[in-house]
Amino acid sequence: MDDSSLIAELESAVPKEREALVEVLTPLMEFDRRKLYAEEGFYSLFLYCTRALGYSEQAAFQRTATARTARSFPQVLELLQSGALHMNAVVMLAPYLMEDNCRTLFTLAQGKSRRELEFFLAGISPRPDKPDYIRPISASCAPCAEAAADPRESPVERPAQSLIEPASSCRVRFAFTGSETLLRKIERAKQLLRHKHPDGSLERIIEESVDMLLDKQDPERRILRKALRPEHPNGVVSGRTKPTDSGRLVRDIPQQVKDAVWQRDGGCCAFIGPDGKRCAERGMLEYDHIRPYSMGGASDDPANIRLLCRTHNQMFARRMFGEQAGDPRTIRD
Repeated sequence: MDDSSLIAELESAVPKEREALVEVLTPLMEFDRRKLYAEEGFYSLFLYCTRALGYSEQAAFQRTATARTARSFPQVLELLQSGALHMNAVVMLAPYLMEDNCRTLFTLAQGKSRRELEFFLAGISPRPDKPDYIRPISASCAPCAEAAADPRESPVERPAQSLIEPASSCRVRFAFTGSETLLRKIERAKQLLRHKHPDGSLERIIEESVDMLLDKQDPERRILRKALRPEHPNGVVSGRTKPTDSGRLVRDIPQQVKDAVWQRDGGCCAFIGPDGKRCAERGMLEYDHIRPYSMGGASDDPANIRLLCRTHNQMFARRMFGEQAGDPRTIRD
């Protein structure tokens, strides 16, 4: 193939690639709207794209974000197919798009590179300047020092360095270097606390973890907690489990039942998809009544309790109680 033929073939292939992208995004939009990824045994559309469709994490993120943007602004598909916008541009524009500005933003963003879009969006929503940051580096870390080091000398162990610097009158920036083991612990903490902190913010995760440590180890907190704990008239400290007027326990699942279910289900969602694969989600887990409590399901029987991720808990709630149960604020088990 001569050069001109190769160029012609390449130029004709690019529009086909854009058309194929739109052909993928169009059913993906409806797939997401129906939450069919849950029926297939996945916690999220992102996980379905990576594990079932084989996309890389970056490709899955771009397609997920673009499909959801296109659901609200259908003109995105036409702009992608024509080449006026690329997926990266759509992802970057998404947080700024509204009905009254989308046409203008789409027009102004056309033909811009990622860097140009960053400057363009910074003009729309300026951020305060970050303070200059200058920190001396130990001579032993410099490339020249490494090159000059005697290979026969054993490296000198230096304590891990950390950085704490004020970012404002009430905000502080923390930075430190840790081990891969610590990273795994932090990721696990994120999973366990995603109900309370869905964004997975490190600030919230670390603060929650430190609070737990202080609640357990700090004598001052323990004394204060004891002083604030309510007491019954007979002097007995009140507990969390209370009987109803009929003498029957409330719907709360006893801790020993939770422990048994957690161990039985292996600490992950127990939903099994149509292909026989089990949902592997270990975050956003909820204890679900197989027979709903409102229909007489027992809370004190492990056989009636299972671990489900929030996605699959909501899926079963919609099946049982209708679409209104899909709202996390109204979900029932």
